[in-house]
Amino acid sequence: MCDVCDVRRRTGEAEYVVTVFQYMRLLGYPAKKISIITSYRGQKCLIRDIINARCANNPLFGKPAKVKSAPTLTVPHRPFHPPRFYPQQLPPVRRTRVSVALV
Repeated sequence: MCDVCDVRRRTGEAEYVVTVFQYMRLLGYPAKKISIITSYRGQKCLIRDIINARCANNPLFGKPAKVKSAPTLTVPHRPFHPPRFYPQQLPPVRRTRVSVALV
């Protein structure tokens, strides 16, 4: 269990993105080419905890290449450009009034 003191932990969102990761693995995407990006450290720890509970010990799923937090996702005046070395990236999204385009 991660002990990051961050109140921004949305369990439903984390469960959803891990389920999408599992679905991609069932479709045949290699785990080493999938990364999960979130905007908060607390959410990153929650996603890692769910992956460790559901996927880490299962050879069918395994772990994604990276689970990272990108604080620039929360800054509206700076566009977010994900790293180019992982073709499949799963950014958890939520409803908001500000539209964000991932390029």
